[in-house]
Amino acid sequence: MGMTADLTPDQALARLGELSSAVRDAVVLDAAGNLLAGSEELGRNAAAFLRATEAAAIEVADERGAVYAVRSGEHAIVALAARPALAALMFYDLRAVLAQLGERPAA
Repeated sequence: MGMTADLTPDQALARLGELSSAVRDAVVLDAAGNLLAGSEELGRNAAAFLRATEAAAIEVADERGAVYAVRSGEHAIVALAARPALAALMFYDLRAVLAQLGERPAA
């Protein structure tokens, strides 16, 4: 699949799962924090998590796992990993999938 903006939110989550075996769960939100794909519970928590910061890329990790988030002007993807993963690789994968949803993600 090319790096064009051709994925639906559900397809984006499937693609993220293909790219990263560390991802346990993930959601896609619109710019307002509305759930576009993924579980409602994670979506609510992810929206609150994103409202707490202005950062374009976020990592929160401990020995039990990690939360990674990236956002653009139109979408956000928040992923839970069962274990802390290499942050640079997680952000690369998240940004690649986010770019396939449309607008280029913030740096």
